[in-house]
Amino acid sequence: MPPFKHSVLLLLLLEFLISVAGDQPQPLTCPLYAGVPGTPGHNGLPGRDGKDGKDGPVGPKGQKGETGSSVTGPPGKKGPAGDVGPPGVKGSKGEQGVGVRGPSGVAGAPGPKGQKGETGSAGPSVTGPPGAKGPAGNIGPPGVKGSKGEQGVGVRGPSGVAGPSGPKGQKGETGSTANVNEAAVVKTLLSDVQKLQSRISMLEKVLGFRAFRKVGQKYYISSGLVTTFDAGQSYCRGVKGELALPRNNEENQAVYQVLKQVSQSETCFLGARESKVRGQYADTKGQKITYTKWHPGQPNRLEEQCVCMGPSDQWHDYMCNSKHLIICEIQ
Repeated sequence: MPPFKHSVLLLLLLEFLISVAGDQPQPLTCPLYAGVPGTPGHNGLPGRDGKDGKDGPVGPKGQKGETGSSVTGPPGKKGPAGDVGPPGVKGSKGEQGVGVRGPSGVAGAPGPKGQKGETGSAGPSVTGPPGAKGPAGNIGPPGVKGSKGEQGVGVRGPSGVAGPSGPKGQKGETGSTANVNEAAVVKTLLSDVQKLQSRISMLEKVLGFRAFRKVGQKYYISSGLVTTFDAGQSYCRGVKGELALPRNNEENQAVYQVLKQVSQSETCFLGARESKVRGQYADTKGQKITYTKWHPGQPNRLEEQCVCMGPSDQWHDYMCNSKHLIICEIQ
């Protein structure tokens, strides 16, 4: 047993004897000396925290508090998508829009050279109008006579301004008729080239439209423009034409084909309106028209003075300020 435990036991025994002697006092026979202090004992267990007590009685009910302020909370999460509803009612057809002609496309690569065509017949000779007469020039001194050059084949230019009469020259040598014939051929070729250029220009203009038909020398064209009679006439004259007006059944069918190509249910203005004489119609230049294709019962109203075609190839009278498809004729 360790020495400190002996000391503890001796102290405990000594305290016991002192307590017994206190109960029964006896005379001391020997002196008592204080022993050596023992080693401190271990700490005891912690005491209770007071939480084992019972709950007290319920207190009285408090007064009603003041009304609090309303605070809107954050929005909730997005819910799932609902079922697809039934299709809506089909809307009515909108008015025909006025399209703007787009820019010209990039020129394509030149095609292969075609075969040489047959020689055409000589066309009629056309002489242009003479130019304005200019001021008379001073007569210069006669030049030195040069040597005779080879005869060339030139292109005849436009007629020049007539100058003053010069002095009578000497009689020249007799010439051949070759110059006259060659000049006539050149003039004919120039005329043919001008006609060809005119036709190419016409085709380029026609191909720029949305729809077109050709009858004889006439082209019936439309860009899809829908407007009044007067505005349509101004538009057609802007492209060097007039509002389309058929003069026979073939032309009437051509105009109708353009109408169907642009719109299946549209009507188009024709280049005619009622003249001052009730029931008589004239073209845009005031000439009485001789060909008509009225629908049965047409014309039928006093205030409807313009003429339209559609939806069939027959004609109806309409108000001039109403809006219809515009078809022009050019030639």
